[in-house]
Amino acid sequence: MRESPETAALVGAVAASRFQRVREAVLLRTLGATRGQLLRILLAEYASLGVLAAATAILLSAAAAWALPPAGGKSYQSTSPVPDQ
Repeated sequence: MRESPETAALVGAVAASRFQRVREAVLLRTLGATRGQLLRILLAEYASLGVLAAATAILLSAAAAWALPPAGGKSYQSTSPVPDQ
């Protein structure tokens, strides 16, 4: 089975990211950072990335829900036989 160029690019990006993270950790340890400090730095970075990704997903899904027509051309209005009062 042949790998696509996209797969090779993704594998290369992940490998480069891992190498960069190890290099950064070694530099911080050399400057005197403790393992706990490194852990807190990574947790803060991943948490901020997670919050940013969630906010982006919420905004894009809200924009798509507003811009796209309802599925099957049906409206989301009430179909109750009793009129609203």
